[in-house]
Amino acid sequence: MSNPLAKMVSQKWHPPAPTTESFAGKTILATGATAGLGLEAAKKLAGLRVSKLIITARSHSKGQRAQQEIETFSRAGSTPPAETHAPTTEVIPLILDMSTFAGVQKFAQTLKETVSRLDGAILNAGTLQSQ
Repeated sequence: MSNPLAKMVSQKWHPPAPTTESFAGKTILATGATAGLGLEAAKKLAGLRVSKLIITARSHSKGQRAQQEIETFSRAGSTPPAETHAPTTEVIPLILDMSTFAGVQKFAQTLKETVSRLDGAILNAGTLQSQ
């Protein structure tokens, strides 16, 4: 199927099957995971039993709220393969201020001190620039 439009229409009516691959033993970073697509991606990863999920937030309170929502979702076992209803994902909220380079550097240092390795990242955070 070489026609891009035909491929796009075909994918709308025949989407790929959701993944059920386990992420056990993996450490994943999800930026912008306090709302919207970032939060939904973080929930999906928790449902797939990622061992450590580092989420970023602009404030401590937003990070804590997102952490609670992800852990509640994980306990509910809403995403296969939910073999048990016990949360197996350690959700670690970290502050990320992308409005300054110093804020990004501080986050990078904190991340290095928090985990020994990253297996993947969903880079979903953004900034709002006012003029």
